Formats: sequence, C-alpha cells, structure tokens
Amino acid sequence: MLVDVEAGRVVDVLPDRTSETFAAWLTEHPGAEVICRDRATAYTKAVREAAPRCSGSR
Repeated sequence: MLVDVEAGRVVDVLPDRTSETFAAWLTEHPGAEVICRDRATAYTKAVREAAPRCSGSR
C-alpha cells in the first residue's frame, strides 16, 4: 500500500512487494520527493534504481 503521509490518503495498492513492481510504479510516478518505507530490501533496491534522487530517504 502506498500512502501520501502528508495528506493521509492511500495513493495506490501494489499487487506484490517486489522491487520490480515498486520500481515500475516509481518510474511511472516521477513526482515522489520523499519515500518512507519499511526495511524490506526490495524497496531499497527499487528506490535506488527508479528514484535515485530519493535514495537518501528513510
């Protein structure tokens, strides 16, 4: 589940938790500025690949 934490609303629900799925979503939605995530390594990989401008996010 992807959530806009500032607005407090669900943005999207992904079909799985793979890095490929999340990276594809990030590529299709380039406006992401800050990414808050759990510690799943798949998400770390996806952010590094598809949103390197956010790779310092926690």
